[in-house]
Amino acid sequence: MPPYKVLQQIKSAISSALEQRPRLRDSSAQVSPYLPLLGRDRDVQRLIAGLIRRQAKYLLIDPYANAFNAEPSSAGHADDLPGQSPWVWERKFELDSLCYPVWLLHYYWQATGDRAIFTGDVVQMLATVVRVMRVEQHHERDSEYRFERLQPLLPSDTLSRAGRGAPVAYTGMVWFQAQRRHVPQHAQVYSQPRQPVFLCGQIRRWDRQPAHAGRVDLADLAGDAGLDQHLSR
Repeated sequence: MPPYKVLQQIKSAISSALEQRPRLRDSSAQVSPYLPLLGRDRDVQRLIAGLIRRQAKYLLIDPYANAFNAEPSSAGHADDLPGQSPWVWERKFELDSLCYPVWLLHYYWQATGDRAIFTGDVVQMLATVVRVMRVEQHHERDSEYRFERLQPLLPSDTLSRAGRGAPVAYTGMVWFQAQRRHVPQHAQVYSQPRQPVFLCGQIRRWDRQPAHAGRVDLADLAGDAGLDQHLSR
């Protein structure tokens, strides 16, 4: 396929990923077929870098949201409680929304070695991801996340106890909101340990890059989160 056709496809995929209600998980997955081109095509590199920066912007607006508006239009589930940013289309907390942007960043950095990708927003995104996971390890005690949908189509479309969800105990894993048809409203979900362990391990490696100096001590964040205790296993 001619190179210009490939670029057209990538631009189309990124535009589709970011139009109307971009989801952090889906926008990463939609460009995955083109990632092998990163190491040999600077135009592809530029486009994917732009997507990573946009994802960082969204995560810093609200790390608990799973879908955003391309502009601050207040479109989407504006009646959900509590109120949400006009940038947010839906504020259901999915751990995938934290993991996929880090996965895409990891792939990009491995393929290109481009340290310039670690802008202030991107580094703050990584710090935010770790902080949220740390809070949600102690969801019952520390989390301020609430979610209520006044007219849910499915029981899993809202959370009980005024939006807190069913009571949970500390397990060391990260809590996130159950959103599957087969999951009862009173049930909640914990992540598989490999997700946060991978993230914190990668953040430790990134922290050794000179581009991070003096901005955020990501290694300390990863260690303090208590999520990297299994890295040596």
